[in-house]
Amino acid sequence: MHPHEPTEPPAFPGPAKPTPIADGIPNPFYARHAARLAELREEFAQGTGSARNITAAEREWEGISKRSRAMLLFWAGYDVNSIAFAVERAWRELPPLERTAVGEAIRELQNDLRTVFALTL
Repeated sequence: MHPHEPTEPPAFPGPAKPTPIADGIPNPFYARHAARLAELREEFAQGTGSARNITAAEREWEGISKRSRAMLLFWAGYDVNSIAFAVERAWRELPPLERTAVGEAIRELQNDLRTVFALTL
């Protein structure tokens, strides 16, 4: 094998190991932060849905009133009996087809209401 040829990476090396600095002395940075690094590694591995990773759509859904959510869900085709339950759900808990229907309802309402002014007086 030529010394400059790339080698294949290992399949999965497992948890990170502290990299020694000169003369095999453990890296002091790693030693001080090992617990936090382990937490971050675990959080990343689980694909966490924490506040750090909330999507813009989730923030917007949480930011509108339940009354507006109910109106959007009705406009998107929900029946009256299921709206009360769906209004309480987080955006990511709505099935993809229903999220798409809500998005289409919002776009349709935006287009319809873009020219409305006299009704707001």
